[in-house]
Amino acid sequence: MRPPSRTMSRAQAVALPAALTVLGALTGAVLAVGPASAAAVSVHVPISFPAAGATLRCGSTTIQTTGGLLVGQFHETQDAAGMFRYEGTNVARDVTGADATGASYRIVGTSSFSGTSTDPDGVDNVRWHNTVEFVVLGPHGDRIGKVDVVERLNASGSVVLELGDCTGLGGGDDDNSL
Repeated sequence: MRPPSRTMSRAQAVALPAALTVLGALTGAVLAVGPASAAAVSVHVPISFPAAGATLRCGSTTIQTTGGLLVGQFHETQDAAGMFRYEGTNVARDVTGADATGASYRIVGTSSFSGTSTDPDGVDNVRWHNTVEFVVLGPHGDRIGKVDVVERLNASGSVVLELGDCTGLGGGDDDNSL
């Protein structure tokens, strides 16, 4: 997953991977913060976007999300030195899915992200952290698998750890994965 830009899809990109990295990133309205100034700037925006269209693979089962929302918040500040600091969280609300046989699934969990950037578009990230934890529940409420991804970027480089037994394959409104 790419680090987000300063648009709403930055928050969404991390949310649905992070629309589920996996329910991580769908498009939305653009956040616009003016040019750097000596005064601090702060933006807080609630976000909500559809989770339908993302694809997950748990073992040999491929699940397409069919409904539900990712609901959360996005917060960004610009300090007096001109650095942009951002963070956000997303929660899967009533997210459903189906496999090729028509079996129904529920996806529950959260994603969160934070970072620091030197530019207003979030391209030159100095630091970046993204955590995605979504559980896939089967037709009878049994745990099918978990999407568990940790991404970090710092002065030493970047690391992506996929710790779960399910992976996001893309999809969603912005062709990003959950």
